Amino acid sequence: QPHTTFTFVKEDLDGSSPKFYVRDQDGTKWKVKLGPEARPETAATRLVWAVGYQVDEDYFVPRLHVIGMPAQLHRGQKWVGPGGAVHDARLEKYPKGRRKVGQWDWKSNPFSGTRELDGLRIMMALVNNWDLKNDNNVIYQNSKSGLSKDGWNLIYLVSDVGASFGSGGRGWTMTKSKDNLKAYR
Repeated sequence: QPHTTFTFVKEDLDGSSPKFYVRDQDGTKWKVKLGPEARPETAATRLVWAVGYQVDEDYFVPRLHVIGMPAQLHRGQKWVGPGGAVHDARLEKYPKGRRKVGQWDWKSNPFSGTRELDGLRIMMALVNNWDLKNDNNVIYQNSKSGLSKDGWNLIYLVSDVGASFGSGGRGWTMTKSKDNLKAYR
């Protein structure tokens, strides 16, 4: 769980949410996500993990201090105050021994036709995750979670569930579609 001093590494301009990388005092790398996906992504990953699926290790931090924060980010400046004070951030931990090796497809994957994949689809519907793109599905290699014959274990997970807990259907807008419990209800 994040609890130490963080140092700014670099900004991440991929995707639609403002993000940047930090390192803690132990050398662990974290990706910080700001904006309307920070809170729902943390809650959604906890629910998906609780029923037995692999997820990113995410934490919601109401207040975070980042040393070396640039004076101006390309995106998300409204969540950053003076002196590197960041509020309402999601931190995703990058575990040692894990590396991204690809993406998996919702329609064609090693789990097609299984109850387990159907269960994951049900979880995505339960949290109303409408951003089910294949590029949000990641395959990691992990040397620490049990070894296969080549010394690595593949882990398949949905790595971006931030577009959750909002409205669906025709009334979709960015303010209604993410972290809007009234619309979700």
